[in-house]
Amino acid sequence: MIAPSNDPRWERLRKAVALEPVDKVPVCLEGVAWSARVAGMSLEEFLSDPNKATQAEIDSFKLVGNADCVNNPTFAAATLSFMWMTGVKRPGFELGPDEPWQVEESGLMTPEDYDTILEVGWPAFQAQFLNERIRPGLLEEFIAFLEKGPSVIEQVTAADMPYLCFAVIIQPFESLCGGRTFTQFILDLYRTPDKVEQVMQAMLPGMNDAAIAGAAALGSPGVWVGGWRSASRMLAQPLWDRFVWPYVTELVAQVDAAGLIPILHFDSDWTRDLPRLLELPAGKCILSLDSMTDIRKAKEILGDHMCIMGDVPPALLSSGTPEQVYEHCSKLVADIGPTGFILQSGCDIPVDAPLANVKAMSDAAADAAS
Repeated sequence: MIAPSNDPRWERLRKAVALEPVDKVPVCLEGVAWSARVAGMSLEEFLSDPNKATQAEIDSFKLVGNADCVNNPTFAAATLSFMWMTGVKRPGFELGPDEPWQVEESGLMTPEDYDTILEVGWPAFQAQFLNERIRPGLLEEFIAFLEKGPSVIEQVTAADMPYLCFAVIIQPFESLCGGRTFTQFILDLYRTPDKVEQVMQAMLPGMNDAAIAGAAALGSPGVWVGGWRSASRMLAQPLWDRFVWPYVTELVAQVDAAGLIPILHFDSDWTRDLPRLLELPAGKCILSLDSMTDIRKAKEILGDHMCIMGDVPPALLSSGTPEQVYEHCSKLVADIGPTGFILQSGCDIPVDAPLANVKAMSDAAADAAS
C-alpha cells in the first residue's frame, strides 16, 4: 500500500493501484541514464555516488514539471551484475565518460556450478562469483550502494519527489539465465531439467528476503518483481509453466505479505500468458509493460483486476516529435485509462530522448483530465 500522504500525487497513485477513480491519470518517469543527460551530468559522475544519481532524477523530474512520480529514485551499475551474474562495462572505466553502461552476458557460470550452489547455498556462491569471476570488490560496491538507501530517501523526501520502489527482486530463472547466457541456459532446461529445478527451489527461500525487508524499512511503496528473459515469448509453454510461473507467484505473495506493491516489471512479450495474471491478488499489483506486450489486450483481460503501467515506446520518445508523442499518449490515456492506469515509458526513457518529448507525455495526461 502506498504511504499515506496529503499529496494528491500519492493519492492518484494509490487509487490507480486499487482500481479506484482518479482525477487524472498519474504519470511516472523511468529513465535513469536519461535523467543524467537532461540534468547535464555525465554518466560517469551519475554512477559515482547514489546521491548524485538521485539528484539527477530530482532535477529531471522538476524539469518535466507535471509528472507524479519516478519509478526508482537512484541507480547503480552493480545492481545489474547482482541480478544477472554478468559483467557491466561502465562509463569512465571500460567506456568513455558519457557512454551508456553495457551488460556483458559472457557465460561465466558453468554447468558444474549447479552442484556448487546446492552444496554451499546461493548467497555464498553469489558472493564468491561476483568478486572472483566478475570484478574484485563488486559485492562490497553493491552493499555500499544499498547502505545509501536511507540518505536517498531523505533526499527525495526533502525534494518532494514521490517514487514507486527502492528494491528489485528477481526469479532464480533470471540469475541463472544471465550467468549461463540465454542459449546455454535453455539447453540446460532440456538437458538437465530436474537439476535446474532442484537448484531453483534451493535458491528461492531467502533469496529476496533482505531486499523486501529493506524496502519495507525504508518506506518504499513497492518492489519490482523483474521479468526479462522469462517472458512468454521467450519460452515454450511447458518450460514457462515449470520454471517461471511458480516463482513469480511466490515472489508476488512475499511482496504482498510485506504490505508492499508488487510491480511486475515485465519486459518483452507476455501476451500469451496474460490470463495467468488473474491468479495474482486483485487490486494489489502494477503490471509494467515495455511496448512488446499488447497493452490493449492486457486492459481487456486485466482491466478489472490489476493496474497497468506503460507503455510509450522508447523509439517514439527518442525519435518522434512532441506532437507524435502527445497524440500517442492521449490515445493510451483514452484506451487504457483513466481507471487502473499509470502512464509511463515502455521500460526506460532512452538516454537521448528530448526533454520536450517527455514533457509531451506528461502533458497528454494532464490535458485529458482538464
